[in-house]
Amino acid sequence: MQERLALPLQTKMTKMLHLLLFSAVLWGWSTQTHVEEEEEFEYQERYIRVPCNENLMQEYSMMYCWEPFHMVMSELKEEAWCDWNKIIGPYNDLSNCMEKVADLLRCFFPNPTVQELFVQVHAEYFGNCTAEEEDLMDPPQAVVITLTVVPVCLIPFLVALVVWKSNIQE
Repeated sequence: MQERLALPLQTKMTKMLHLLLFSAVLWGWSTQTHVEEEEEFEYQERYIRVPCNENLMQEYSMMYCWEPFHMVMSELKEEAWCDWNKIIGPYNDLSNCMEKVADLLRCFFPNPTVQELFVQVHAEYFGNCTAEEEDLMDPPQAVVITLTVVPVCLIPFLVALVVWKSNIQE
């Protein structure tokens, strides 16, 4: 009986430890300025590449990126979802968070998990946003004819000018 109670407690403690460590690493990483150094890029073959854990990537992405974004979006009215000025901050935070999670888990960015999440975000929040475009009208016929005829008429004149100048120099 005691072993049955200890297992869920141990699982909860492990999850809490993961959450605490991941939060600390994520917070520490976000306080640093991100500068790509050429030296790090040049010597990347020295590092042992740990394979990306896509399940963990998906779990952390949902927990640390999607849920905060979802909370912010649920606080906004649906009419505001299409206002880029109100959405750019949370959307940028979501994108940066996904990149940090991918980087911390040694996953490539972007990857299929990230792409799937962004497709989900766009389908859920921005599916009804359409860009209002003006119907462009054709210019008046006189303008079109003028802009076509003038260059066409200038070509023979310019050719004659070049031939005449080359004959003078000889």
